[in-house]
Amino acid sequence: MKKILLDMDVGIDDSVALAYAIVNPDIDLVGVTATFGNVHVGQSVCNARFLLDLLGARDVPVEAGLSHPLGADKFLRSDDVVRIHGADGVGNIGEKYGVPTPGKDQLDAPGTGVDLILEAARRYGKNLTLVPTGPLTNIATAIRQDPQVMAGIADIVMMGGALTVTGNVTEAAEANIIADPLACKEVFESGVPVTMVGLDVTMRTLLTSENTAAWRATGSRAGRYLADMLDYYIDQHVGMYSLHGCCYAHDPSAVVCALHPEWFQTLRLPLTCVTSGPDAGRTTCSSQCVEYSASATTRACVDVDALAVARDINQTLLSGL
Repeated sequence: MKKILLDMDVGIDDSVALAYAIVNPDIDLVGVTATFGNVHVGQSVCNARFLLDLLGARDVPVEAGLSHPLGADKFLRSDDVVRIHGADGVGNIGEKYGVPTPGKDQLDAPGTGVDLILEAARRYGKNLTLVPTGPLTNIATAIRQDPQVMAGIADIVMMGGALTVTGNVTEAAEANIIADPLACKEVFESGVPVTMVGLDVTMRTLLTSENTAAWRATGSRAGRYLADMLDYYIDQHVGMYSLHGCCYAHDPSAVVCALHPEWFQTLRLPLTCVTSGPDAGRTTCSSQCVEYSASATTRACVDVDALAVARDINQTLLSGL
């Protein structure tokens, strides 16, 4: 059983990734740390705790991490993100299902999430995999505070970046990375093992309206919640990508990769991240060319068995809802 700690800006695809990790019998979910991105950090905590409660995993600790990017003093949520994930981050169905909303004093209140990451790293060492599906601010801060402990974990399997495809916020940048490019640069260059599950592979794996219909047909409240949420996300993909009846499986792909790396083809590359200028957020190689390096501690996913990943996500959720 793989010990995983999720670091998430809990929007829609993060919620599907979290549900997959909760119900998967091969994953020991040791904690969830919240970050900003799809929502403010306080809402991220509420969304995570609600889903953990809904799926009977109340014992999994959830802690807020940092509330804004490195080198900034606040987080500004974009209108595009509000539209894509809903005002509450869960497709505007939170009130219907009773998802709590944080008070104004808790919306951007940082917590002890970085301490939780470091505690897990010390306790589990090479048995721990971190899976961040939002900006890498909490992970970079943990590395700053104790690089030796963080170097002792198994891997960081992150959703974010784009190596061989264009970004989804700018031509250069993917959403999680542009939210805090400095954090990404520091994580990539830290020497901690990192696997980048970027748009190169996450946009090849699709979840569909047929999947959500099957989740809803389980008759469980959790099945209805996830189905309603993902149907909202599927609707957003019509305008964004001219996709009908399906959506990209961004964040769930990272959790699947952590558990089933055999479904992903990777290249060992010396990755870094551009932190300023028009290319800010671009994930690239330190040598400015994509070139294999046996000594690199970072890998980029460049191909995927998309059917296997989609099938696993759907079947795992069906079996646990």
